[in-house]
Amino acid sequence: MIEIIAAVASAAIGGAAMGLRGMSAQARENREVIIRLSIGMESIAKRLEELHMDIKADRTELFGRLTSLEQRTSRLEVLAEQDS
Repeated sequence: MIEIIAAVASAAIGGAAMGLRGMSAQARENREVIIRLSIGMESIAKRLEELHMDIKADRTELFGRLTSLEQRTSRLEVLAEQDS
């Protein structure tokens, strides 16, 4: 009888230990997934920041050119009015 109780207790302890190992492995996998996702998000944020800076630089250049063209057009209009 004692042997049966010992066998049942041993099986229960073994099952609990295997369950804890499985939970530990799952927790480890979850941590790895979170780390990979965090690294991916940081990479995306960095690329978005670079894109934002590129767009800002392009916009500055574009509006500078537009301002220059607008000034030239105004000068041409003034010259055209003087010639008429």
